[in-house]
Amino acid sequence: MKKLSRTQEALKGKLSDNIETAKDNLEAAISNYNNAMSIAWEAVTRKIELLNEAIEEAEGFRSEIETIQDEFFSERSEKWQEGDTGQMYQVWMSDWSNELSEIEMEEPEELEMPDVEAATNFEMLNTEP
Repeated sequence: MKKLSRTQEALKGKLSDNIETAKDNLEAAISNYNNAMSIAWEAVTRKIELLNEAIEEAEGFRSEIETIQDEFFSERSEKWQEGDTGQMYQVWMSDWSNELSEIEMEEPEELEMPDVEAATNFEMLNTEP
């Protein structure tokens, strides 16, 4: 073969156009995905805020109980504190001593259009030597 026939050249052009169209469609889909992701992230952010508000309220309650328990325990005699009841009370106090932490999340990165080398490489193929 000395060069591509007219039919082959036409097919090459069609295939090249198909790649470009598919590439453009992918770019549009990525853009739509990123836009949807951005909108969805706003909803996630609001839900994180609501969760953290609930955690903060629960943490306030937990801290208040911890303080009351500590005061109660401190008011008891050393004998009571070292006895079975005091030991069980310390275990119970220990359960309430773990602070509740708010959550943090980072927004995921947007998708980026990959480099479609095939489009360029195919387009640059010569039709003759």
